[in-house]
Amino acid sequence: VESLADDYLKELTGRRKEKGVKDVRRTLNNVLVKNHGKLQARLLDKALLQKVTFAQIDRGNNVQAGRFLRELSAALEVAIDDGKLPSDFGNPAQSVMATLKRRKIRTTAQAGKRWLKDPELRKLFEWLQSAACTFSNSQRIAIELTLRTACRSGEAISARWEDIDLERGEWSLTDTKTGVPRTIALSKQTVAWIRTLTVLRSGEFLCPSSKGSHHLSQKSLTHQLWHARKTNRHPAIDSWSPHDLRRTVRTRLAEMGIPTQVGEAMLGHSRSGVEGIYDLAEYLPQIREWLQVWNDHLDTLRPKANHLQVVAS
Repeated sequence: VESLADDYLKELTGRRKEKGVKDVRRTLNNVLVKNHGKLQARLLDKALLQKVTFAQIDRGNNVQAGRFLRELSAALEVAIDDGKLPSDFGNPAQSVMATLKRRKIRTTAQAGKRWLKDPELRKLFEWLQSAACTFSNSQRIAIELTLRTACRSGEAISARWEDIDLERGEWSLTDTKTGVPRTIALSKQTVAWIRTLTVLRSGEFLCPSSKGSHHLSQKSLTHQLWHARKTNRHPAIDSWSPHDLRRTVRTRLAEMGIPTQVGEAMLGHSRSGVEGIYDLAEYLPQIREWLQVWNDHLDTLRPKANHLQVVAS
């Protein structure tokens, strides 16, 4: 089983991003390899996979359980194609997936609906400036950048200094979720804020990790939020995630009247159908205008204390 996983990860290398390969490795190891790595892969059966899968579901890890089964199923198919398992080997992962489907057990993430209203954003800003906030400087910067630009939190934590042009007020993203490079317009406030961060500059990333030369781990954001809630050091608002901030920007700007095409281009969403083929506009001037409107609005929600100085201190 351990060799099966290793062969599959080698197959993925180069076809998926490094982070994606690491996530697959962690999932396969935590659910199966750690306890059953020395088992002959041909002896994997539905009973064993059902046991480890339902152990995840019983802990509420439905999404991880589904991801595990999909990746293991693919790993088994690779082994069959390579002749390392018999061609008539029955894929037990597919059998367990069929069982979950029959029982109507959901193993995919549900579409998020959480977004923060203005009173919640006020409390969030107050918390970010308070001694109760347990975020590191890099984590604060990632949250701020996500909320200021509507970028993905993964894009925020991996932002490079070399990709940001403060004179033009632009941030060039070449490595995106959709694979299509895009430019993020920076509001006047965001440009001024990033200038204050130069005193913290250490290496190539805006959000450097304290553990080395790489950038902050995306999981550290959600883990730190979980820790803050567990220790009652969380703002007095309902549970939220970093991705909810991106949804907040889009929702609030929709209420303010941003055109749909501009809003979707701001998020870097791929357009489908005929529109996706013929409308290749980036709408950068319009995005700049609306992000300026948004950041002007954020200024009305921040405490009077200068947040820029707090983050840079």
